[in-house]
Amino acid sequence: MKSDTLSELQRDALKEMANIGSGHAATAMSRLLERSVIIRVPRVMSGVLQDMARELYARHANLAAVLLDFSGDISGKALIAFRQRTVESLAQMLLPPGDKTDQNAANSLIKEIANIIFCSYLNALGTLLHFTIMPSVPTMKSELNYELPENATLPWLKSEAMIFGLETEFYFTAEKQLFRALFFIAPDAESVRSILRALRVPD
Repeated sequence: MKSDTLSELQRDALKEMANIGSGHAATAMSRLLERSVIIRVPRVMSGVLQDMARELYARHANLAAVLLDFSGDISGKALIAFRQRTVESLAQMLLPPGDKTDQNAANSLIKEIANIIFCSYLNALGTLLHFTIMPSVPTMKSELNYELPENATLPWLKSEAMIFGLETEFYFTAEKQLFRALFFIAPDAESVRSILRALRVPD
């Protein structure tokens, strides 16, 4: 299935799946951080992985990302990309005073937030589709550069795989702070078909 053949019905199905996941993520993140957090997904994107990666790097410099693999009834890769200044701002707002300038502490915080998002979206997807989906342990990459030779940082970003992107916003109500991240899920080709079949949406 080509990315440009996605119908409006398919996009709506993916948006509904994202809304379920973002609700779970907001609840879990509020508990972890002991702060009221609202998460919403204003935009669902789809396309060929290497095209979306190239566009992402063209629009956003100094990215950091958290990555994982997932397996089970469907398999593939997932990535959450943050602007580096978002990582720094979240660290300033959420870490104890002594850890605010500690890069390792900041990275650990972002990995915790990303893991909540990963698990929430994948659990929502699994519940909705009656699939078992098992995520791997997330890893963090800082200062990603799409133009590295052979893209040594993330070689799979140059693949022709189908990818779904969820623009994700986090709003901390007490602090009145809004942050953005991009969540990408790249199922393998058979998994894309399985998702759409399970949603009873023609592929």
